[in-house]
Amino acid sequence: PLGAILIVTVDADEIAGFHTREGLFYRGRSSKENLLRYTHIPLAVGEVTSLLMGLPPVEIPSQWQEEEDAIHWEVEGGGKEKILFHPTLGVPTGWERSGADGEIELKAVFSDFFPTPNGFFPLTIALEAPGRQKWLEIRYKEPELNITLPFPLFVQERPASARELPLESLGG
Repeated sequence: PLGAILIVTVDADEIAGFHTREGLFYRGRSSKENLLRYTHIPLAVGEVTSLLMGLPPVEIPSQWQEEEDAIHWEVEGGGKEKILFHPTLGVPTGWERSGADGEIELKAVFSDFFPTPNGFFPLTIALEAPGRQKWLEIRYKEPELNITLPFPLFVQERPASARELPLESLGG
């Protein structure tokens, strides 16, 4: 095991991240732009939160088209959102966001479902940005659902040995 190589905390006001190997601590305003700059994931904080909870990062519109085990709809700018569902469990197994050119910009796969009192929860979430050649997989070992998390978990102090840099210094 490598241990933690990157520790990121986000709240409504701030994104903070500590690169343990480099001893660098970044801090910046909480925004989609800064989250992209830091994680290379083109999602807003709320969308990332949805993904971490095993849900597609979308608000389903009132009008959508249905296909076998999936729904999709057009988004502003000519793109498309699509959610795929497990044929028997009825839970989301995938999500895709395509651009106006039809190319998939971002997609997630939810798998290895674990039964909970509130339904099935994916223990594995894979996120991919094909055009950026970026891929991330999250594996939950023992998820605890519907718990209250103490506020200090969302605040990160700079370790004494780390050099602090503004998040914006990472460029655009």
